[in-house]
Amino acid sequence: MITRSQLLFAALIVTSLVQAAYGQSSGCRALEGAWHVTITDSDPAPSPGDFVTMITFTGETTIEHDGRPGWGPAIGAYSCDGGRTFKATWLKHIWDPATGNLLVIVKIRATIKVVSDNEYTSEDTFDIYAPNGTLISNNKATAVGKRIVAE
Repeated sequence: MITRSQLLFAALIVTSLVQAAYGQSSGCRALEGAWHVTITDSDPAPSPGDFVTMITFTGETTIEHDGRPGWGPAIGAYSCDGGRTFKATWLKHIWDPATGNLLVIVKIRATIKVVSDNEYTSEDTFDIYAPNGTLISNNKATAVGKRIVAE
């Protein structure tokens, strides 16, 4: 006869195997990895407009870089809200490519939903600040991320 403790032990083993099989694609690890992201601006100027970028999520840190002249990388943090939903915040400096002077600082906040193993969507807010900290504008955007997979 199988005892209750044996059933619990078997359930723990099965749960561990399932979690190992899903790896980063499930739960709070679902966002880890590298992503090719299309940002669609929801607001009129002044805003950066639509663009494509690359974002990496690892541990509790995230880095974004789109490669435009004067646009430095955005560095930030992210956290799991449970399941496949996340919050992320980045800070990005934008420089004048000719002079090297800081033009604005952009604070990006995103609510991210991993919709499949290789895709996420997000609702974003970005605040644009003058170098002295004065808020210039507040904008909204949506994003779709496609996971970059090893081939």
